[in-house]
Amino acid sequence: MLSVRRVIVATVIGIVLAGIMFAVTHILSDLSLTETAIILAGPVLIGFICGISAFHLPWWLHGIIIGVIAGTPTSLTIASLKPWSYTRWEHLLLGFLLVAIYGFIIELWTTAVFRMRHLPR
Repeated sequence: MLSVRRVIVATVIGIVLAGIMFAVTHILSDLSLTETAIILAGPVLIGFICGISAFHLPWWLHGIIIGVIAGTPTSLTIASLKPWSYTRWEHLLLGFLLVAIYGFIIELWTTAVFRMRHLPR
């Protein structure tokens, strides 16, 4: 069952995380408009999908799984960047780690802090 409030809260948290991510990436590297759009869309998409998802898992596992699945385009974009002296594989692992953390943070704030739990089936 879908809770509109849960979708809105999770999406807003994703937007806030996207703003933080934009500030960090803007400071650390010079990105094209396409790269910036993909990186900013990642947390927002993760938040929206966490909000509409009907998986009945523990909230922390739900956030990590949704973060990795929905954040794959963001991870691949991060892997294509070369702002630091890491290899592409290290960038890919860093990207997947970041989107898993974003999924966890979104679910933490949505479920544990704002008490927007999944509705029963």
